[in-house]
Amino acid sequence: MPVVSEQDLEQLEAYVDGELSTGEEDALRARMQAEPILAEAMRRVRADRDIRIAVWKGYEPNEASVARLIAKVDESVDRNTNWSYTLRNLKRFTAAAACIVLGVLIGRVGNTGDAMMPSSPVAQVPGGVRGATMVSNPVEFPIVNEQGQAVGVQRFQTQREAQDFFEELNRFHRLQEQIRNGGGQILVPSERF
Repeated sequence: MPVVSEQDLEQLEAYVDGELSTGEEDALRARMQAEPILAEAMRRVRADRDIRIAVWKGYEPNEASVARLIAKVDESVDRNTNWSYTLRNLKRFTAAAACIVLGVLIGRVGNTGDAMMPSSPVAQVPGGVRGATMVSNPVEFPIVNEQGQAVGVQRFQTQREAQDFFEELNRFHRLQEQIRNGGGQILVPSERF
C-alpha cells in the first residue's frame, strides 16, 4: 500500500489553505483523480482542518461573554477611580484637620506663658530664701499654683543662686504686669544690622 509523502501532505495543506497558484491547484486536482490514496489524504487533511477550526472557534468568546468581561473591567476601573477620589479627598481632609490641631496646640502653647502667670508675684517664699529646705547641699523650693498647692520642686545648688533666680523672676513678673496694664514699654536696641 503506497504512502503519501511529507511533500505531498504539505502541498495538500497549502491547497486547503488556498496558498497554491492556479497551475499548481490544477495539477494537484489531476493527481487526486488519478491517485485515490492522495484523494483520501486530502479528505483527512480537510477533516483535520475542520476540527482545528471548530476547536479555535470554541476558544473565541461570544458577544455576551465579551460584554460581561467589558462590564466587569469597567466596574473595576470605576471602583478604583472612586476609591482614588475618596482617598485624595480624605488626604485633603486629614491635612486640614492636622493643620487645625497643630494651630490649636501652637495657640495653647503660645498662650500658656500668659495664662500660667498669676496676678501676684510668683516667687513668694515665706520667710524669704531662708525658708528653703536644704537636702544634702541643693536648695529646694516648692512650686505652687494659684491655690497654693505644690505642683513641683525647683532645685538650686546654692542659696545665692536661688535668691538671684527669685529676684529675676519677680522682676520679670512685674514687667509682665506693666505690659498687661498698658504701662510698660519694650525697649528695642538701636543697633542697625
